[in-house]
Amino acid sequence: MKPTQKLVNKDGVEVILWPQTQLNLTQGCGNDLGYTWLSHEGTCALDNVDNSDKQLYAPVTLKCMGKYHLGNGNEVVWQSLAPVLFADGSVDYLILDIWHDDEISHIKLGKIVKQGSHLQTMGCSGIGTGCHTHIEAGRGMLEIDASSPLIYSNGWTHFANNNFHPGTLPNAVDPRLVYFMNDTQIMNTFGMSFKNFYTDGWLPNSGKWMYYQKGKLVKNDMIWDTENQAWYAFDKDGFMLRSSLFKYQNEYVWLQESGKMLVNSELMLKANNSGYLHI
Repeated sequence: MKPTQKLVNKDGVEVILWPQTQLNLTQGCGNDLGYTWLSHEGTCALDNVDNSDKQLYAPVTLKCMGKYHLGNGNEVVWQSLAPVLFADGSVDYLILDIWHDDEISHIKLGKIVKQGSHLQTMGCSGIGTGCHTHIEAGRGMLEIDASSPLIYSNGWTHFANNNFHPGTLPNAVDPRLVYFMNDTQIMNTFGMSFKNFYTDGWLPNSGKWMYYQKGKLVKNDMIWDTENQAWYAFDKDGFMLRSSLFKYQNEYVWLQESGKMLVNSELMLKANNSGYLHI
């Protein structure tokens, strides 16, 4: 996801986005696709390094439920304020368990962070190699108190000379069923497949509007919206145009402030063969 990004479905339910601008995994989870030697085996946790931005952004609106200073690193547990949309299509509460931020003293219990706002930062606290984020997601609500909610897993965290049983959320979910990767730069997934969020029709995004048709974002094109009985145009990034000209099939059309195409042939601009415009 991008900083300040917001994404909801047609029902206004927040969509769970990957909380960093890059997906660049350094450890996968479980026995996924044979990468056990890289894995947090027995868990659904991922290690990620974002070389472009050390910040994590709230994938949905979250509330801090617990924070712990442990030998393995600083741990913060977050829970969504309301049920949210998972990548498998289900709607439920989200629990996020995040490790290794170097400084968490400013994060207070009960703190609320809105979707798209700065959540935490990559770090090196505790056991690990280099600056990174360890993150695991769970489905549903947990009873969280003064102790970390993690339980021992039946797997191993694989280090050259220091293998041990990693902790895991009791309600942990395979990350492929959790996160949508809209506007995330995909670097390394160890072969894991993730989805983007698509829904046909209008979709708000960061205060602007986009339109999906047959599961694809409309870009640099026009669509006819039956409900509003109007034509709308979209730029190369998929955002609806307002108060501007748009070249469509060698004709220039004017989009009003509402986004609707102005239906007035006298104000339709056309391009002749020499490229000049005339009314």
